[in-house]
Amino acid sequence: MDQGWFKHLTLENGKPYMVAITVLSEIFYWYKPTEIRDEKTNEIRYKQKFKADKLQKSYQQLADSFGFTKRQVLEACRYLLKRKLISIEFRTIIVNGTRLNNVMYVEPIVENIEKISILYQDPITSESDTLPHYNEGGSHIKKGEAPTLKRGTNTKITTETTTKITTLKDNMSSDQKERSKDCIPYEDIVSYLNEQAGKSFKHKTAKTRSLIKARFKDGFTIDDFKRVIDIKTAQWLKDSHMNPYLRPETLFGTKFEGYLNEKIKGVGSNASSGGVNGKDNSFINKYDFTKGRK
Repeated sequence: MDQGWFKHLTLENGKPYMVAITVLSEIFYWYKPTEIRDEKTNEIRYKQKFKADKLQKSYQQLADSFGFTKRQVLEACRYLLKRKLISIEFRTIIVNGTRLNNVMYVEPIVENIEKISILYQDPITSESDTLPHYNEGGSHIKKGEAPTLKRGTNTKITTETTTKITTLKDNMSSDQKERSKDCIPYEDIVSYLNEQAGKSFKHKTAKTRSLIKARFKDGFTIDDFKRVIDIKTAQWLKDSHMNPYLRPETLFGTKFEGYLNEKIKGVGSNASSGGVNGKDNSFINKYDFTKGRK
């Protein structure tokens, strides 16, 4: 989370809008390409974290990741849309022969995020520089029928007037507060494994969460998890005998550090996007959150 967001993304009482900041941080994380360095040649590749052209995340998925309610996330997304920091698109897709309507895809608007981020610009000196101007009546949700909260669809949005926004502390139950203390990105890690290995593991499984939490207590980071996943999928994905071991209990167990330090030719060379010592892919260029990109 950029420190500038705490200044510019605020509630009516002037306090940081933590739900909106957290949601934006999650979107930012998924779009920021992963840097992979070849330990032998020192060459750098940049890899997209997901396979589609845009990130598919529903309000409920975002809510579950951080212990918020769907309503809190929906209001936060409206807030971000109004400020043109994200765009949302609803698509109809086919999955295993099944038609799914109103599937939500979310995208950051890079140039506007950079304007409120300390990391990507010189310190802001005037109030007029804080946020881009926006039209109260406009949004970045692509036109079309938008699902409502009452419909049984995959992702939902409503146009009715929302209730008064209160602080995160007031809105959260004791259970949600407890969950919010645990900032370990379980869903991000498991989603990355599922994407790379073609699996369908659940991030809420107790055993999986305990393994991930144990590794974080050991001092490992989310980038370490992604590195291990990249290494082992490169080794085992096409091996019919070893493929079943591409699972949390194997990858995130006591051999984690050993896997992390393995050197294998080709890790990063078959990345889904990106280029050596440069960012020549259109996705990488578009979401290049680096200072001076302009």
